[in-house]
Amino acid sequence: MHIDDYIGLVVVLELDTMMTHEGFLEDAEGTHVKISNGEDVWVIPRNEILKITPIRAKKFMLK
Repeated sequence: MHIDDYIGLVVVLELDTMMTHEGFLEDAEGTHVKISNGEDVWVIPRNEILKITPIRAKKFMLK
């Protein structure tokens, strides 16, 4: 899949520096993406991303 397929989702990014970032993925200036988690915001070059793992929300029912 392409990086743009994950824009607008909560993901875990694994970078070529062995760092991981978890948060909401947004587009930033075409060659970069922005990921934010409520506390921090990172702007990361797209070419540094090795792996993107979407975080799936768990569904539950209220009784």
